[in-house]
Amino acid sequence: MILHIVFIILAIFVIFEKKIKNITKKYLDQLSLILLIVLAGMSIYSKDYENYRILYENNSKLDEIIFGNLRILNPDLRVEKGYIIFMTIIKTFTDNFNFFVLLLSFVTLGLRYRTYKKIDQKNLLLYILFYFAFRYLPNEMTQYRSSVASAMLFFTLPYIADRKLVKFLLCLFIGICFHKGTVVFFPLYFLYPSFLKMKYKIVYFLLIIILLLKTNIIINILDIFLKNDYHYQLIKINNVKNVLKIPLIPLIITIGGLINFKKIEDKYFKCAVLYMSISLIYFALLRQIPELAIRVSNYFYDVQGIIVVFILNRIKNKYHLLFFKISLIIILFIIFKKNYKIIFGDIGYRSIFNNY
Repeated sequence: MILHIVFIILAIFVIFEKKIKNITKKYLDQLSLILLIVLAGMSIYSKDYENYRILYENNSKLDEIIFGNLRILNPDLRVEKGYIIFMTIIKTFTDNFNFFVLLLSFVTLGLRYRTYKKIDQKNLLLYILFYFAFRYLPNEMTQYRSSVASAMLFFTLPYIADRKLVKFLLCLFIGICFHKGTVVFFPLYFLYPSFLKMKYKIVYFLLIIILLLKTNIIINILDIFLKNDYHYQLIKINNVKNVLKIPLIPLIITIGGLINFKKIEDKYFKCAVLYMSISLIYFALLRQIPELAIRVSNYFYDVQGIIVVFILNRIKNKYHLLFFKISLIIILFIIFKKNYKIIFGDIGYRSIFNNY
């Protein structure tokens, strides 16, 4: 229930943000961020929570590794090395897994907040609400490694638009250390200049890939390079008969971004459209292995809010803008409710305070 109340409060602030003074709005933005961090750290139930908790409790501390000749990178742990190292460092200071989740959320939400702030300071609350509806529950309550990886990749967006290659590569490398799937976005930096000149070709290419693709070419390539990877083969076996549909909302938002590509002269907006286009193409290519496709989908959910907000900002009539904002909030609430049901089931959100 508390998460629903938070959504409603954020929605009210978004609707009446024009009447809120800038100094008050600045504090509201920051308080909203802190609240989401704390709520994530207080969670004691989610589908993957127990697996990550056991992994954390069984992991060694840094001093145990140094003085006990233990291996920090245990080959039996089937998770990325960056996550293991981060977990080891934090466990050196505390055995409390909830504090670890709190710190993890501080990193991931902080990265997203900094990115949104650099792109557009005027609509931070709407960006936060967008993330809260689509990805907050899956990222901050269950998919911890993927959350860090997607946050780092999202953090690269301004570096792509500003053409800062070293910072882009550094952030991408850190993301890969937490989730290997991030590596597929390496071409983004190099595609951006040509994407600005090939916008109509990209539209056709995107629609052809999504609507007509029937081939297993990507799956065949993965089979060659990952034929000995136990985790990949297990994913493939479990999902061999299951093909995901293209997500409708991201597709509509991407097409809307492409239509408005020439009308909105903002480099971050154009970069976000590139980000969404490439993410959807990857999703279409990988949708025959749903677990891999879902990992890719984590990335475009971070960016779609940017496209929507920039398009909304083109509406000059304040009553029309209010109507579209309220309509958007209703859609976001429906999505939030759906994610809430998926993550928490019939148990519902529980915080650490439920134990007292």
